[in-house]
Amino acid sequence: PPKSASQFTYKTTGLNPWQQGGIVYYNNKYYLTYIGNDFNIYVVSYDTNSNIWSEPSYVSNSHTTTDTHYYPSMAVDSSGYFYIAYGAHSTPLYYRKSSSAGNISSWGSETQIASIASYPRILIDTSDKIYIFYRSNNASNNQALYKFITSTDSGLTWSDETIILNNGNSDWV
Repeated sequence: PPKSASQFTYKTTGLNPWQQGGIVYYNNKYYLTYIGNDFNIYVVSYDTNSNIWSEPSYVSNSHTTTDTHYYPSMAVDSSGYFYIAYGAHSTPLYYRKSSSAGNISSWGSETQIASIASYPRILIDTSDKIYIFYRSNNASNNQALYKFITSTDSGLTWSDETIILNNGNSDWV
């Protein structure tokens, strides 16, 4: 693994300067999720006590081979479970949860939670309610809809989509 974060960023295709939500801090470690050169999704950790990067842990196939905008977003709950959401450019939104607390080497099953999504951002509040915000394009009238969904049971079930912004024919806010 690279010795520094700057070396790390140049060895991936999916870590973009504008990417947000791909890094979390938990138990004296930074956790970073990214798309590798093979377009698979990985997570690594950086231990702030030992200054050592972990080996990459495979999370999922990103469902693309050409779109580097397919970057994942990650969050951690109060018990130490990691959650990753990913999807890009009007493809399905997927979600995975780590199999055990504090562990990035094993992940639960991949679940599709929305049919059309781009640029997901996953957040977890102090009561462990999960929020995933994303852009969803309506193909029939080319509208850019900004939406979110929530889960109050660690991702077992999800709310209906809530539209928070209809941006008309523009993808940009």
